[in-house]
Amino acid sequence: TDIIESEDRTEPLSLTGSVIRNPPQTTTIASLQTEMQEAALAAVHHLTSLQREDGWIPGIVDPMHRGNPYAVSWPRLTFVAWALSEWGAASHSKEALSSSEKLIAYCKYATKTLSLSTQEKALCAAYLGKAAQALGDERLVEQQQSILLQQIPSLTFEPISYGQAASFLLYSGNSVAREAGMGLFQKMLQTFLKERESGEILSLASYAEL
Repeated sequence: TDIIESEDRTEPLSLTGSVIRNPPQTTTIASLQTEMQEAALAAVHHLTSLQREDGWIPGIVDPMHRGNPYAVSWPRLTFVAWALSEWGAASHSKEALSSSEKLIAYCKYATKTLSLSTQEKALCAAYLGKAAQALGDERLVEQQQSILLQQIPSLTFEPISYGQAASFLLYSGNSVAREAGMGLFQKMLQTFLKERESGEILSLASYAEL
């Protein structure tokens, strides 16, 4: 079990809500921005150093073999493709854009040929769709919308899946996709409000898209 210790190391901190070191002051915003940019660059360099020629990035780094082919989470891998695409588009980083394009191509082929659960298919389509939106690839956006819409009738409720699917579809130029996205969003919102009113402990990370 992963925990985060309190500053005095006498107790674990709760992981059910946001945890920050100190409230940032106005004078520290610039330094915080620099720190975040440096962290993003380091993450991109790390990912591209692991990436293979065919686009695959290993899910676990084995110091002896540089990767474990059996440790693949397709939703997480497509999430990485989205993150690289967003950073590449925002920073105009050729390194990130090239890496994201190779990873998207790899994931598109793999998710078509592998036997994945409905939830995995939905998340992969949402993340690849968001990557395509960041890159301005309308053809890929439409392809992933079509895949995602096919999964929705059998998609059981889980806030992260619903949230990611909704946030992708709601920005669509397709009215059918937007309507489906709004339906997912409303279901997630009503569930969140009901659980909050009941006094249940909520994982805020599960409802991040709200």
